[in-house]
Amino acid sequence: MKRTGRLKRKKPIRRISRQAVRDKDLDALCRAVVFHRDGFRCVRCGSTQNLQWSHVYSRRFKALRWAPSGSMCLCAGCHLGFWHHKPLDAVAWWIGKYGHDAHVLLQHTLKQTGKVDRYALKLWLEMELKRLAA
Repeated sequence: MKRTGRLKRKKPIRRISRQAVRDKDLDALCRAVVFHRDGFRCVRCGSTQNLQWSHVYSRRFKALRWAPSGSMCLCAGCHLGFWHHKPLDAVAWWIGKYGHDAHVLLQHTLKQTGKVDRYALKLWLEMELKRLAA
């Protein structure tokens, strides 16, 4: 019997390119960058206890999830009690501290479409961490 058409592969061809970079790897790097940048202190009250990595916009937005400019170091009290429970006050405080231009830049970045180059982002975060730790 004569076969016609294309042969089908049992398994898809797997492209081997850059090393896989997981979300949790980038999370750990960006968190370390933000903590170093903020001096291991809450940027609102100055506490050094129970520090958390807080985001201006939700972590579900991949364009900003690993952007240090879109996150900050907050203590647990400020993160939950202020940032999440009083969002209007929190936004006004954030814009007052970092400026309206920072807010516009985050909004612009949020509107960007396309995939995040995880490998390049990992390299940049590693270099930024080395710069801040030095």
